Amino acid sequence: MKRFGFTSIRLKLVLIFMGILLGSCQLAFTFAINFYFDKVLTDMESHLMAESHLIRQLAQRTDLSADEIIRLSSTSFYQMDHYSKVRDLPVSLDQGSRAQLEAGTSIYVPVEREHRSIRATLFKLREQYVLLTPYVAAYFDPVAQLMVNTIINCAIIGSVLILIAVRQIMKPLRRLTEATREVAKGKFSVQVPYSGRDEVARLAQYFNTMVQELKQIEFLRKDFINNVSHEFRTPISSIQGFARLLQTSSLPKERLLEYTDVIIEETERLNKLTSNILKLSRVENQTKPTHCTSFVLDEQIRRTILLLETEWNKKGLTLDLDLPGTNYWGDEELIQQIWINLIDNAIKFSDDGGTVGVSIVREDGVIRVHIRDEGCGIPETAKSRIFEHFYQAESSRGRQGSGLGLAIVKRVTELCGGSVTVESEEGEGSVFTVELPLINPGIQTRLS
Repeated sequence: MKRFGFTSIRLKLVLIFMGILLGSCQLAFTFAINFYFDKVLTDMESHLMAESHLIRQLAQRTDLSADEIIRLSSTSFYQMDHYSKVRDLPVSLDQGSRAQLEAGTSIYVPVEREHRSIRATLFKLREQYVLLTPYVAAYFDPVAQLMVNTIINCAIIGSVLILIAVRQIMKPLRRLTEATREVAKGKFSVQVPYSGRDEVARLAQYFNTMVQELKQIEFLRKDFINNVSHEFRTPISSIQGFARLLQTSSLPKERLLEYTDVIIEETERLNKLTSNILKLSRVENQTKPTHCTSFVLDEQIRRTILLLETEWNKKGLTLDLDLPGTNYWGDEELIQQIWINLIDNAIKFSDDGGTVGVSIVREDGVIRVHIRDEGCGIPETAKSRIFEHFYQAESSRGRQGSGLGLAIVKRVTELCGGSVTVESEEGEGSVFTVELPLINPGIQTRLS
């Protein structure tokens, strides 16, 4: 019952179709009757006037009495009334009309029929006065009946056809409904077959695309949770193990200091991981930079290098800087995350005593910042994945890091309307290039 209730689109469309059909037929019938009524009445009046001439000619050429002529001339298309005296007529006549009537001329007289004023034909037949009044219903009833029958037949045939058509239209919609129910249960492998280029086919196409995106999002969500769990489990297990060792009262001082250094190092790692997760969450939920100002880009990079001085001094690295004065309009705090992560990576993956290069080039309406190291490089198979969340190339597994820094860099450059690329060979180091537009399309602001 629910299938055919008022919640059914099929029944709604059939009822709407029937309502439109009946309403349009009714309007068409009304307009047609009103349009042609006067014309039909004029034709009927002319016909009755001609009929009155024929009746008078019949009276002139035969010896039939008036009653016999009236009986022979009666038809179903007009009413024939006869009167013996003028005063018995149901109409009023002026002197001119009466004179014409007595002279043997047929005249028109107004009468009321079916709430409309029409003209009847009056003439004198021997000693009788004959009034011919048209039967309006005799002309219009067959037309009205034909219209009613046509409407009924059209409604029946049209309802059957629209029901078949709607059923065909509803098939892909029912498939979409079933597929949506499966997706709501968490099944993202559902696909709806479609053909053609109509709206329903496009809806199915977009649905399939949406399911693929949801499947990818679900995969990334599970992968993110697994990676976060793994990244947190390792330092927590390490801290737990070394904390238990510290409970041993007989530990020498050297071991005590070694274990506490490890605990401090692992807590710093946890702190950095948590900080990176929060940063990544913030930039991924942003749609555009929010705190844009004009700042000196080269000075920002120099401050970042000084911020990481302890790390590059520890490894005895040489810095090769080519930073010409460059002003830029953008989110200063957001853009600094790019340099912190890329320069920190360059230091981290450089061999002791190596060189890290940072340069700024302004050309073709963009600013390009190149960050170069002479470290272990990136395997060819890993280049396409290094910007994924938590991904770390095999050559970097033994290094510190969580695999979130490059994901943050990629997202921030996208927010700023730019891009980041990498060139690398194993054993020869890597060059990361950040490209920022001089006129940021997301901010609509010009370089100062």
